[in-house]
Amino acid sequence: EYVAYGISRYGDEQSVLYICETQSGEKLPEAIPFTSFCRIAWLPDSSGFYYSGGKASDFEDAEKRIFFHELGDLTHKEPEEVRLFDPYVAPQLSDDGRYLIVNYSWEKPCAAYYKDRWQADKWKPFLKNIDGESYGWFCGDQFFALTTYDAPRGRILSIPMQTVGDENTWREA
Repeated sequence: EYVAYGISRYGDEQSVLYICETQSGEKLPEAIPFTSFCRIAWLPDSSGFYYSGGKASDFEDAEKRIFFHELGDLTHKEPEEVRLFDPYVAPQLSDDGRYLIVNYSWEKPCAAYYKDRWQADKWKPFLKNIDGESYGWFCGDQFFALTTYDAPRGRILSIPMQTVGDENTWREA
């Protein structure tokens, strides 16, 4: 129903995020600052989204954080309580909106932390502590991780989100 897009003035890469309704083409009143290199994860019902952004211009503070934006809310909220100290972070939601993952790094991707939104959980380590790169996608309550963990040329792991912390439940796919 909506498209979020960033505009950088004069090529400065200091994007402001705007939202447009796709059916009417109407630009919504939201203007979210400090969203250079922004990544977005929409809720399934399109009522809002998680996005990566900063608390200030990249020239002042290049660290990106994860924020939540509810459509129609014109206030700038505080970031989620997870910090990665990296200029590249990206939220990722399961299709049903239950699980939220934060990925980070251009050079060595890592699906670092997750939380169960339905249980109002706090952020917990996901694949942050494994040795190797990791990123992937959701399929139901499973996360399929493309990883170099114990496999220098890569492998795919099926990780049940209910038992993320128990590696005995992970299966090679």
